[in-house]
Amino acid sequence: RPSINKKTSLARGPSIPTITSFLSIYSENITPFLVHGIWHSTPQRRPAPLRWRQAPRLITLVLVAGVALALRLAGASGLLATALGISFGLLGLAVMLLWSRRRGLMVHCTSLCPIGLVVALAGKLSPFRVRVSAACTDCGACTAACRYDALRPADVRARRPALSCTLCGDCVGACPHGALGYRFGRLRPESARALFLVLVVALHASFLGLARI
Repeated sequence: RPSINKKTSLARGPSIPTITSFLSIYSENITPFLVHGIWHSTPQRRPAPLRWRQAPRLITLVLVAGVALALRLAGASGLLATALGISFGLLGLAVMLLWSRRRGLMVHCTSLCPIGLVVALAGKLSPFRVRVSAACTDCGACTAACRYDALRPADVRARRPALSCTLCGDCVGACPHGALGYRFGRLRPESARALFLVLVVALHASFLGLARI
């Protein structure tokens, strides 16, 4: 009906600023609330860095996009597409439960998710950043806290997280020297972090409410 379409477009339209500014934090932290809760409710291993960081995500993205395009061109039934989608989702769950926990990393996000690389690149549109200050002593506390393989020793020495950083902030609280913090313009790190969290929560709640109107 026209009224429903109008409301739907209204609900989708305003969310563009949210997506472009906070895409990484949405994809990696807000969406998998259940997995995140299970993850932090049990003892964790020290992260074991993956040999490759970007290649698996690029390969997965190309494969998934290729299969989707092939199904479209072949006129495959919706049932087949649904079955393949469910199968891929189950594969992701298996990776979460088996590989991610064993490695101490969110492997399903950093290596399997086909949108992971797109999210990481689009997330760079956000004016918010996590930066390592001169107070860093290279102690490795942030490396142990990061579950997205974004703070390897080489990244810490470069004083900036890798592309897989999702702005989750786990490293900020883990640093005993206060060397990590959010950056936004000329704001202090504490103020930038507070602003970031307030904006994410407020925009998310606002657009969810608008979508229900």
